[in-house]
Amino acid sequence: MVRPNTPVAAIAVLTLAVGSNALADETITLTDQRGISVDLDGPAERLVTFPMPAAALFASVAGTAEPLVAMHPASQAAIKEGILGTIFPEALEVETGITSGGVFAPNVEAVLNLNPDLVVQWAGRGDELLEPMEAVGLPVIGLNYGTQEHTETWVRTLAAAINEPARADLINGRHRAAIEDITTRAAALPEDSRVSVLYFLRAANSLEVRGEGSYNHFYMDMVGGVNPAGPSGSRTEINAEQLLAWNPDVILLGNFDPAMPEDFYNDPLFSALNAVQNRQVYKMPLGGYRWDPPSQESPLAWMWLAEVLYGDKMDFDLRSEMQSFYADVYGYDLSEAEIDSILRVEVNGDNPSYDRFLSPQG
Repeated sequence: MVRPNTPVAAIAVLTLAVGSNALADETITLTDQRGISVDLDGPAERLVTFPMPAAALFASVAGTAEPLVAMHPASQAAIKEGILGTIFPEALEVETGITSGGVFAPNVEAVLNLNPDLVVQWAGRGDELLEPMEAVGLPVIGLNYGTQEHTETWVRTLAAAINEPARADLINGRHRAAIEDITTRAAALPEDSRVSVLYFLRAANSLEVRGEGSYNHFYMDMVGGVNPAGPSGSRTEINAEQLLAWNPDVILLGNFDPAMPEDFYNDPLFSALNAVQNRQVYKMPLGGYRWDPPSQESPLAWMWLAEVLYGDKMDFDLRSEMQSFYADVYGYDLSEAEIDSILRVEVNGDNPSYDRFLSPQG
């Protein structure tokens, strides 16, 4: 049942019915980021997710992908490309034919046929993504994206949906501890040692960067980096002349685009860039999800970037941190080879800052 609720701070609320058979009568009330409430008869056992990060994030919260009955095809592509398909192979068989007539527009009939306990969809991207499913009685929650607060809300909401609040505490606790640690270390950096770093959402066919208001700017700033694109807006397309004028020390290439460091190193147009001359162009890692947008693994992405920029001044022993995170969150024992793959050693390994990330086993 979907019913309006007084808008609140978009935090999932868990309500347990009182009675002699509490488990049988359990009711879970989720308040989404539109301020709309959805009542579930019990912990959700069949989920459909539309937002690209939602499937991977839910699997991290649940410790399994088995409750996922459908996900957006782009979500499964990231799972196949990264390591989550190895950790949760059941995710590779999940239905993806749930869109129709648009990137996130739902195929309502297909979703209905899956008989989901809960459907997760974007909020704030148009009512047409939500209302057709709500109109036929599907239990839908809408979620926003792109800030650390939103990420923690996703974790709490999805954990509440399966009645596993301790899982939210585990994941969000790791996020908050990392923020506190990194912020403290970054504050101690001398101003004259700050490194300029530029993130490209797209770089293969256009030069699209992220500035203030973006999640990428948030964590570049948090680790002590200086983003030359900061004042230009959250998402801006630039030309080569602007890039050369900014002349960043480090360039980050995102996971939504095929551009690789060698594309910059081999292009004479960019040969004068500091980042090119010093081989400081990096493809961002891909683990349980892409490390450039917000996800359950964001603390690892922040540590990685802090060490790329500042080396021993920001030493986190990243490989050990990754093994600890994967053991706690996924119940998975990462191998040295898997860490190399996540960190993209094959394409980043000959960059000077990468020596610190290489396996001690060689």
